[in-house]
Amino acid sequence: MGEDLEILARRSLPVPMKHAHDVRWDGPDAVVLANGAHGIHWLPLDPRLPGRQILPGGKTQDAVWLAFRLALDGSTLAIAAPLYELVWQRRDGGDLHRDVVLEFMNDMDLRGDQLLLLGTYRDESGRRSPDAALAWLVEFDGNEVGRRHAITFSSLGPGPQAMDACGAFELGHVRFLSDGRALVVPGAEPGAFLYDTTGKLLATWDTTALGLDVPCATLEQERVEALSRDPDARWAWLNGFETVDEILDLPAAPVLITRRVTDGKTRWRTIELLPQAKTTRRDLPLPSLSKNTHLRADFDGERIVFLLYEAESRQPTEPVTPELIVTGGDLFGPRGTEAHSEAKR
Repeated sequence: MGEDLEILARRSLPVPMKHAHDVRWDGPDAVVLANGAHGIHWLPLDPRLPGRQILPGGKTQDAVWLAFRLALDGSTLAIAAPLYELVWQRRDGGDLHRDVVLEFMNDMDLRGDQLLLLGTYRDESGRRSPDAALAWLVEFDGNEVGRRHAITFSSLGPGPQAMDACGAFELGHVRFLSDGRALVVPGAEPGAFLYDTTGKLLATWDTTALGLDVPCATLEQERVEALSRDPDARWAWLNGFETVDEILDLPAAPVLITRRVTDGKTRWRTIELLPQAKTTRRDLPLPSLSKNTHLRADFDGERIVFLLYEAESRQPTEPVTPELIVTGGDLFGPRGTEAHSEAKR
């Protein structure tokens, strides 16, 4: 797997959790998994210990319809579906809350009394993205979603967005950093944007210059519909580009983990985002389960947990077993790095 990556633990996911799409640390020895249509699960890293379901999947009031994105902060667990629904619950039990905040929910994160949301919406008259907003800081008191403050706007202006065209393609990512700053990577259009706790823009990076440029804005509607219906065609198209699979807040700087496919195998590399300095890249030697392998990850201050899973497919192939891999938090070393484009103030 590569001599530069320190592997601390590894576990294949049991069958009930094979649809996992996101992961967060829950203490030093366990994780929480967003398990698609099968709800939310808790799983120890020790393969001798069983996991358990925290929330069921389904469309009842006590269930999560489709758990694709996950955030965990203190006493609150938040879950996002790709369409419409944001769900949250206090970890000590109580009611399961839900709200329709956006139409497309590409990603979200939670920190204290704020949510960070990425997606698109329609206003009350049905106009799509009337203010061109793509990301928001949102007031949140644990019981209800409050006022939204738009921080990221499309370069294409108001109206239907590139993010709408690629809404089901899992391209965009957001993450609160440990000091409260917010990093937004729309994915469907260029740019990575760093904000302070009030939403003031601190720095930007040109992701096109980094080779991360998926042409969602030029997709014709017929092509969008065809790719949305057929997951194999969708992933085959996306596999022709380098995309962002995850954001991590590491001690030296925030890091993008990018994904590309070469020789039928998935490869990842890290791009370290350093304001007022050059970005650096380094190959990330994780195993490729297939050409449709994706990853999610979380950092607990010392260790990174990677979730490797295979994207949805219609092909009647042998199913790939997702797995967790825990590594040390230092992904950057003296070897294997090279300078790239400057951050912009």
